[in-house]
Amino acid sequence: MKAKILMLVLAFSVILFIDYFLLVIIGCTACAVGAEESFYCIVFCNLARILIVVTTLLPFGIAAYRSINTHKS
Repeated sequence: MKAKILMLVLAFSVILFIDYFLLVIIGCTACAVGAEESFYCIVFCNLARILIVVTTLLPFGIAAYRSINTHKS
């Protein structure tokens, strides 16, 4: 059980780092092509919120699905 929790925490950390890295790349690219303030206030913030919420819930959803399937049979 402890190994599963450790793997979940490590996976969660890696996923959040990848999210951060993707957001940095998107932000730098948008700045390089001349995005204005409205892009960062509207599009970028909404993209960041959606990305972080999805990747936060995804590992827990996968773990719950696996737990339900293993206890079912």
